[in-house]
Amino acid sequence: MITGTQLNVIQQALLNRTKKVSLNNTWRMLHDSEAIGRVRGRDLHLDDLDFVRLDQIYKQYRKVEADIKIPKGLSRFEHVKYS
Repeated sequence: MITGTQLNVIQQALLNRTKKVSLNNTWRMLHDSEAIGRVRGRDLHLDDLDFVRLDQIYKQYRKVEADIKIPKGLSRFEHVKYS
């Protein structure tokens, strides 16, 4: 199960297209469980296929694209329902 904090980390990586991230607990879990990235010392290096997989993971849990901005006052469930 992926937490909201972990989804936020994934979203930021998708929005920024970060090719190298610090190997923290979230990235270690994604690497170990989903084979995301390649470990290089204390960093995890991401390529285009990793971003495709991260996008799939993000959509699976959030049901919207990572770059979709949900209007203020509208929950993500309402956004999906009325989009």
